[in-house]
Amino acid sequence: MERLGAKMQVATQRYDKRPYGVGLLLAGYDEDGPHIYQTCPSANYYECRSMAIGARSQSSRTYLERHLDDMSDCTRDQLVRHALRALRDTLPNDVELNSKNCSLAVIGEGEELQIFDDDAVGPYLEGLDQEER
Repeated sequence: MERLGAKMQVATQRYDKRPYGVGLLLAGYDEDGPHIYQTCPSANYYECRSMAIGARSQSSRTYLERHLDDMSDCTRDQLVRHALRALRDTLPNDVELNSKNCSLAVIGEGEELQIFDDDAVGPYLEGLDQEER
C-alpha cells in the first residue's frame, strides 16, 4: 500500500507528470487480519473499517456507518448481505439490484479471492428486494 501511495505521490510533485486522478478501494487479508484501504486522487491513502466511493456512494457510507458495530460478529455471508444492502441503497428506487448489474468479490482468512458475477451472485441477492430500504 505504501508503494502505491508513493508511486501516486510522485506524479503530484513533478511538472512533467499528471496525477492519476482516480480513487481506489483495495481489500485484502494478511497475518494481521482483514484490511480495506482507500486511495484518493491526491495520492493520500487511508485504512478504513468500511468504505464506499463513487457516484451516489454517500447512502452506502451512511448504511455502513449505521451498521458498523453490528458487523464485527457477522459471518462472511452476513457481511456480503450488508455490502449488497449498502450497494442497493445507492440505486434509484425504480432500479433493482440484480445479477446483471452486480458482481462481488470475497477474500478472507485461508481463502483465495472469489469473484461472483452473473448467476453466481444470484443466491446472495435472493430476498434482498423484499427487504425494506
